[in-house]
Amino acid sequence: VGRLDDARKVVENIWGVAEAEKAMEEMKSVVANDDSQASWSELLAEPHNRVALIGGSLFFLQQFAGINGVLYFSSLTFRDVGITSGILASLYVGITNFGGALVASNLMDKQGRKNLLIGSYLGMAFAMFLIVFSISFPLDEGVGHTLSVTGTLLYIFTFALGAGPVTGIIIPELSSARTRSKVMGFSFTVHWVCTLLTLYQKTYFTSIVLSQKKNCPVYPYMLMELIVCQICNFVV
Repeated sequence: VGRLDDARKVVENIWGVAEAEKAMEEMKSVVANDDSQASWSELLAEPHNRVALIGGSLFFLQQFAGINGVLYFSSLTFRDVGITSGILASLYVGITNFGGALVASNLMDKQGRKNLLIGSYLGMAFAMFLIVFSISFPLDEGVGHTLSVTGTLLYIFTFALGAGPVTGIIIPELSSARTRSKVMGFSFTVHWVCTLLTLYQKTYFTSIVLSQKKNCPVYPYMLMELIVCQICNFVV
């Protein structure tokens, strides 16, 4: 929209002063000539193939780290510790997710994208360790329940701290102006394919649990939710 000075400040903040002039000239060229948009075949050439690989890999890791599984089955964790209200459980999850996003927005430019990503995945791994430890070892019931809930909420918080928001932000920043739309298109395709695969996996395991606990009122609704999500993702 012609705000070149503002754009230059953003470029200098992200890529440094040395890259500002080159980046601005490239952006002006793209704006002036729509035909300069890259073709899909250019994603196979250096350096665009590396950016596409990074984008696809980050979304692959994001989905197969299991965030959807934690969100879908967190209500069962809360039921096991005596929190039977689905609304209250969702409130805890929502507040934790929102809190992580607020912290991430404050640290994004101070700590850098890479540090937030690394810290996020390390935090998620530690949270999973807490949950496995609480289930696999003979602990006092109260201690086990506390560790389960703590691990679940910590996983959601650390995901919102880096793996969630940074993945979508860092990919366009790594891309050139010409290839940005194609790289983002490829990356989000990987994202939704991986989401669909993980949802199929969750539906399979949920159907097994459903067959074993037919009298539990939670499972039919959970299975229905997963199936609806699959249909929506397929349409998208």
